[in-house]
Amino acid sequence: LSIGLTERIWLISDAVGTVLFPSISSEKDEKTLKEFTPTVLRTVLGIIILISILLGVIASWLIILVFGVEFAESVRPFRILLIGITAFCGWRILENDIKGRGRPILNTYIIGFSVILHLSLNLLLIPEYGIEGAAWATTFSYLVTLLVGLIVFCKISGNRIGEVLLPNRNDILIYRTLIVKVIRWIRPKG
Repeated sequence: LSIGLTERIWLISDAVGTVLFPSISSEKDEKTLKEFTPTVLRTVLGIIILISILLGVIASWLIILVFGVEFAESVRPFRILLIGITAFCGWRILENDIKGRGRPILNTYIIGFSVILHLSLNLLLIPEYGIEGAAWATTFSYLVTLLVGLIVFCKISGNRIGEVLLPNRNDILIYRTLIVKVIRWIRPKG
């Protein structure tokens, strides 16, 4: 239940990745190529972090309301998995950039490492901690996948990790412009 619910958040990064891949594949301008994915990543992660916090806050109420009291024990694993899913959504963005730059084999190596780490952590944590151990194993392997993906992405793109993850002045201008456009679109005319 916890995995099924948290994986719905992937839809956001998958949709963005579907658009990102051809954009990166066809981009010729080096400056745009260097700056585009970090802007997308920061934006998507910001949205997903907000959604994850909201879901984490209402998790007890939501799970019990939708699935019943018998699923109350899935609340804590759900909250743990929200951390990992957020990280994995970041990886999904980077994965599409790396693939779009013609380096899909690097993604295979990263995911292969992640699978081995995930299986190892499951074998280590599940016997002692049960479902929460499984949630921590998944979350930790997803966090490591994002970190390794960030290192590879930065090596390929020439960015630094801080440039990729930390919002900057240009982001604020983009968000402000977007908010103004949405408000104008929503506000009735006349």
